[in-house]
Amino acid sequence: MQVLDSKVVSELREMLDDEVDELFDELIQIVPQTLATMTECAASGDLKSIEEKAHLIKGSASNLGVMVFAEACRQLEEGLRAGDISEPAAHLLILNDTFAQAVVEIKAMAEL
Repeated sequence: MQVLDSKVVSELREMLDDEVDELFDELIQIVPQTLATMTECAASGDLKSIEEKAHLIKGSASNLGVMVFAEACRQLEEGLRAGDISEPAAHLLILNDTFAQAVVEIKAMAEL
């Protein structure tokens, strides 16, 4: 699976032109803050809040074509909902790493 779905990004660029870059900038600003909050929730055992925040950033990432990150969010969200994940800290590390990879690709795309 691609980090960025080039077809989704191209379609967004056709519809929104340079506004797409602003949406990616917002994602780059919001996700680290959300992941930090999710880590705090994990420390306090608030799994429901983690599930809700994973759902939120999954949707944003998916809409922008950041597919690998969106998929990792989906796995965390569904795992928490099903009760399969009691200690989400390892999953949050994966989300942080996956998002860092996505940021590199987003920034490279912006330079084109």
